[in-house]
Amino acid sequence: MSAKRRDRGWRINWSPVVKFLRVTWNPSLSWLSSLIPPSIAVVTFIIAHGYKQNQPFDPTTAFFIFLIAIAALGFELCCLICTMGSYILDEIFVPPLDRAERLARKLPNLEEVVHSLVCTETQTRDARVDAVVAEMLQSDHGSSEALDRICTFAQLGMRLLLAFVFTDVSLECGSFISGHSGAGFSDLAYSFQSWWAFAEILDKSFYFNLVTIATVGFGDMGPKIFWARLVVDVEIMTSILFLTYGINILVSLVMDSTTSAWIGRKEVLTEFMHTAVNQRSRIA
Repeated sequence: MSAKRRDRGWRINWSPVVKFLRVTWNPSLSWLSSLIPPSIAVVTFIIAHGYKQNQPFDPTTAFFIFLIAIAALGFELCCLICTMGSYILDEIFVPPLDRAERLARKLPNLEEVVHSLVCTETQTRDARVDAVVAEMLQSDHGSSEALDRICTFAQLGMRLLLAFVFTDVSLECGSFISGHSGAGFSDLAYSFQSWWAFAEILDKSFYFNLVTIATVGFGDMGPKIFWARLVVDVEIMTSILFLTYGINILVSLVMDSTTSAWIGRKEVLTEFMHTAVNQRSRIA
């Protein structure tokens, strides 16, 4: 056993962490969490819409709106961060053999292939393994995987943007209920007596959050109250992680398109298939 092999055993195995993140934050739970911020935004606007101009303001109701909106945002961010974290850990820390096993598991007849390799004579087994690996690499559509990564990145970015947009709408409604109309992210005093105010707040919030996530920072609009500043702080830190995730995708796509990456995948898959055949031979 080489020194490189021995050193590998002392490294932290991140595969269980990645599997835990992907299993815990399953797609159904993740999509359910994405519906919570817009639902709270609509409910808070209905509450603000029910307040009359001569009605006394209610800071207590506004305080609970702030807490619920930020709790919903936190739950959605946990889902998104766990998804991004699982992909980043997978690309950086997960051993290549584990990724090769996932690729091999895509074959519907993997067990039959391994069984046939066990029954193959030793002299011709290596050639047969090379043929199986070549078939696996042909079935591994790199363009499809690249498209999946890009679609995942776009989906997470849109959900991240919408989560902060609807949270800002809830904070704006809460600031109106507390008696500080327009104190969330603008100086415009909304009457909330028309549903057009919802569209106007939504448009302004979309503009503000898109500028913030893109790290442009025009400075023509900013948070006015404590809760809004807290949300923006979280948004900036999350945006840095999101952009890091995007850079990781771009780098991995460029690296996977090289000849050395293809040769590396072939070597790792060959090693995995030999390991699987040897384990099955010992069991048999």
